[in-house]
Amino acid sequence: KPQVEITTCRWPERSYRLEIFAVLTVPASEERIFHAALWQNDIAGLLDYARENALHFSPDTANALPPDGRVLALTTCSSEFTNARTVVLAAVLSGESGSSGG
Repeated sequence: KPQVEITTCRWPERSYRLEIFAVLTVPASEERIFHAALWQNDIAGLLDYARENALHFSPDTANALPPDGRVLALTTCSSEFTNARTVVLAAVLSGESGSSGG
């Protein structure tokens, strides 16, 4: 299990709680991750892909996301194979206006 914990993420005027629900290693050409338009309005396909391919998957967090829920995807290079990327998917949960949490 990953030992990463992110509790809040701040955008201007709003603070959001994040819950990591999946960690994957994928090729840099993996459209289901890197072509966000595929799941911009309905994240069911992204959740199915993550459920089937994740190194770590939290079903409780993923199952709690509504079909139009927000997901933050963080990626970085990986040495697993040529052009590999490590992807961390986090559920973006309700925010508070004007919050200074952090």
